[in-house]
Amino acid sequence: ARGIIADQKQMLREMGIISEYLFPDLDGEISNPNSIYKQWYTYRKQHGIKCSIHEPRHTHISLLK
Repeated sequence: ARGIIADQKQMLREMGIISEYLFPDLDGEISNPNSIYKQWYTYRKQHGIKCSIHEPRHTHISLLK
């Protein structure tokens, strides 16, 4: 987990995003959940994915157990 956090912080620096948040929007502000949902909706539609944004998360957690 620490490696993932370090990678995320590095990616933000490389993109020039200065923020107190670990997963900010492109302006460095707190992410809007509706914006994330809309992006997921568009992505899944383009790639023929039928699950909600929460299903992969729950699957991943179940696999970790």
